[in-house]
Amino acid sequence: MTMIMNIFEIIGTIAFAISGSIVAANKKMDVFGILILGLITAVGGGAIRDVIIGNIPPATFQDPFYAIIALSSSFVLFIIYRLHISNPSPRFTELTLFIFDSIGLASFTVTGLQITQQLYPHPGITLLLFVGPITGIGGGILRDLFAGDIPFIFQKHVYATASILGTIFYIILYFIAPHWIAAITSCLLIIITRTVSYKFKLNLPGIGTQSKSI
Repeated sequence: MTMIMNIFEIIGTIAFAISGSIVAANKKMDVFGILILGLITAVGGGAIRDVIIGNIPPATFQDPFYAIIALSSSFVLFIIYRLHISNPSPRFTELTLFIFDSIGLASFTVTGLQITQQLYPHPGITLLLFVGPITGIGGGILRDLFAGDIPFIFQKHVYATASILGTIFYIILYFIAPHWIAAITSCLLIIITRTVSYKFKLNLPGIGTQSKSI
């Protein structure tokens, strides 16, 4: 369980750090802005989760390992953009952001559930239904606010909904299958749900949206 959790957390940290850095690069921020936005995206959701479940101070302040991974990933992306991708196309930016956002969302949703279960052996379903999605979407919300945008989850594609769906399936499978199966299945479900919504431009119903709604 611990090994699987660590793997998902490393994957999610790298993916979300890159996601935050892409947004910062697209906003023409300097290297400091890219590093900070990458870091906030990577550790923000986990910090919110830790405050909610009483893991104080949040894990990112107790062990700098994941913060170092986030900053390193962000700096690598800065170098790549600086040397090779000075003026990316909107399509390239959108697709790259979608890929890393989806990976981070899936990984951190599962990680949030696993860490909560590690701290509380018998957590209530309500708590799990909250901490899974908030770990997955919290960093992205902070990223968008720091970048001066309306949070992505309120506008395009199925984002928080995919995290909630993955959380529900994780809770169900956790009691009837090995824990690693619950984790991997939940991750795959979130990524598939996001991919389908992206490909077919499916959104939740909204005001003035031009795309299909689900």
